[in-house]
Amino acid sequence: MRLLEDDNTFIQFQSVEPIAMKTNQKLVCTSCKKECDKLYQQNMCRNCLTLTFKRLVKVIDSVRK
Repeated sequence: MRLLEDDNTFIQFQSVEPIAMKTNQKLVCTSCKKECDKLYQQNMCRNCLTLTFKRLVKVIDSVRK
């Protein structure tokens, strides 16, 4: 990717890959303690994060009523 500076010179930026992708290491979910390829918010796997959001929706809906 190249960006143009004010004085019409270009700066070259390199894309940065996540550390887990470079080392091919398995990461551990903080909720279920299973090894997974990707971690998301709060170091949770996709399944645990989905369950957390589903619980939050129930709480938010109960407060709205």
